[in-house]
Parts: sequence; structure tokens; C-alpha cells
Amino acid sequence: MRRLSAQERLQQRRLLERSVAALKAGDHAAAEAGLQAMRLRWPGQGDAMHFLGLLRHRQGRSDEALAMLRQATEALPREAAPWNNLGNVHAALQQWSEAERAYRASLAVQPDFADALANLANVCMRQGRHEEAETLYRQALVQVPGHGLWQHLLAACRPAAPPARASDAYLQQVFDAAAPSFDKHLGSLQYQAPQRVAEAVARHCGSPGGTLDIADLGCGTGLCASALRPYARQLHGCDLSAGMLAQSRRRGLYDTLVQQELGAFLDARPQAFDLLVCADTLIYIGDLGPMMAAAARALRPGGGFVFTIESLPDDAQQPLRLQPHGRFAHQADHVRAACDAAGLRLAAPEPFDLRLEAGTAVPGWLGWAEAPSGTPLAA
Repeated sequence: MRRLSAQERLQQRRLLERSVAALKAGDHAAAEAGLQAMRLRWPGQGDAMHFLGLLRHRQGRSDEALAMLRQATEALPREAAPWNNLGNVHAALQQWSEAERAYRASLAVQPDFADALANLANVCMRQGRHEEAETLYRQALVQVPGHGLWQHLLAACRPAAPPARASDAYLQQVFDAAAPSFDKHLGSLQYQAPQRVAEAVARHCGSPGGTLDIADLGCGTGLCASALRPYARQLHGCDLSAGMLAQSRRRGLYDTLVQQELGAFLDARPQAFDLLVCADTLIYIGDLGPMMAAAARALRPGGGFVFTIESLPDDAQQPLRLQPHGRFAHQADHVRAACDAAGLRLAAPEPFDLRLEAGTAVPGWLGWAEAPSGTPLAA
């Protein structure tokens, strides 16, 4: 490649910055135009190939992404990021051996590259190499102390002693980042929880009359809101992620949206609700006892609590497990015991597949628990 003048280097940097900003903002057309302009003007430019590879991956064109990222590693032999992102694409395709080779190549260039350390730890976890993963997460956390995601996944390296729940920092970090593309991503995973929740509410609450005070706990982007709104006198959403709440606000269906941890939200509102909804949120809580107790205190007599969990088989050695991807799975007996201790009557669980995870169905079930005494919600 010919030597660039100072003016050309400045032009190249500015075009790259605009293209990367467009890519981060989800403006794929602008990113494509800028990066292709770089390729035409400066053939073989490694940064253009690197970010075009990331763009192709986001567009679902993984084979092209891999080819472009390999070219980027050749054009930028002293940079770690292209190797790391090549590993990320392989990992997304569940090509664990190829991902591991790419991450190790990234670390050969930059041994203290925290992202590559943590990504290699993820691959080790997927392959059951928990001790090696633990070492790598700890090394990454030396570089970025207090990183919520890595601290949570570090805890998953020791499944015999899981934490009580995912930390606030972990949940905020993960879901703030995921919020802009969350609905589209879940749509590709055949996500079933909102539909199942809507069906359960219809069965237990009868025809919608706009008379219930409802809290959507861990409301996310508001995927349950359209089904709940006809039943609600007041519909309240609660979530730890400001990014998720911003997406919910755009729907215009909630009366209030609160950024707060679920237990604290419920404890501040005794006997305030006729119906609590918790779709795909208990998967971030280990011991469900405190959550069920908080739900019982927040429900009015006869009020209902509809929720989903990821399920462990009845013969699992532990009643709950923090899984390598950072979510908890629970045995039915654990959920039943937590409801019993809180004074909630749990109906028979309804098994269903929550979503796809790397092409495989994730088993779960829907629960309906009811506060005793008073008039039941069902007509």
C-alpha cells in the first residue's frame, strides 16, 4: 500500500469515524456507503475490512463477515481487535475451536486485552472448562475492575455456590446495550413468553374490563404491554435498565415507568396490585423465596402473579443453577416451595419452550400464583 499524505490520513480517519458511528447507531446504509468508499479510495485498507466484517455479521451474512475479518487480520497484523471480532463471529456460529484460536491470536498481539480474555473465558465455559474460564475472567477483571457482566459470569464458573441474584450492574450493562435491537433479536429467537403470559391472563382474569392495577416487573421494552393494557386501570412498568425503559416509553401504554430493582419496587407498594407480571425476569434471580414473599406483600387478596422461568429437570442435583450464559434455571419444586412459604397458591406449571438458544429450544414453564382470600380474579 502506498504511503498516505497527512491530508489523506486525516480524510481517512474522519470517514472511518463517521462510518463506525453510523454502524453503532444501526444505520447500516450509511455505514456501508462510508466503508465501501474507503475500500475504493484506499484498496486493502484494514480498518474498512474490519468494520465491513462487523457490518456483514449484523446483516446475518456470516460467511462474508468471516472472510472480511480474516483479511483485516492480515492487513492489521499488529492489532488485536480484528482477531477478537473474528472470534466473536465464530462464537456466534458456535464454532468454538475456531473462536478459541482467534481469541488466542488476539491475546498473542495484546496479552492484556480484557475483551479477548473475557471472550476466551466464555468459550471455555461453553466447553465445560470452568477453572480455566475462572482464571481468564479474573484476568479480565484486573484490567476492567467492577465490570458487571464479567463478575456475574465469574460466579457462574462455580455452579455449586451461585449468587442470590444477578447484580444490578450486570443487568443494567447487558440490557442498556441490548435495548435498541432487543425486539428484533427476540423475534429471531421465536420468543414465546409474552404470548403465553397474555393467554394466561385471559384465562384467569376473564374479559378485559380496564379495572385492574397491574405491575409489569422487568418490563423490558414493553412486549407484554399491549396484552395487559385492556385489563388495566393502571399499568405500571418497572425495570433496572434505563435503555429498556426508554423503549417502553415509546409504546405509550404504561401509566408509569420506574427504574428500580423489583423487590424494592414491590416492597414500597404493599397491597397495591391486582396482577403482577414477570415475563423472562425470574431467570436473573437465584433463590426465589424473597421475590415470592415481596410479590405476596404487594398483591391484594385474590390477586394473581403470572411469571415464566427456565426449567431444570426434576432429577437435577440442585434446585437452581446459574448457567454458563448467565441466566438461572429452577426446578419446579423450588418454585413451589417459594410460593408456599410466601402464602401463594401455585397452579400446575405449564411447560413450553421459551425461545431458541444457539438454535436449540430453551425449556421453561409458565406459572400462575394467587394470593389467598378475597374474590379470585377469574370471572
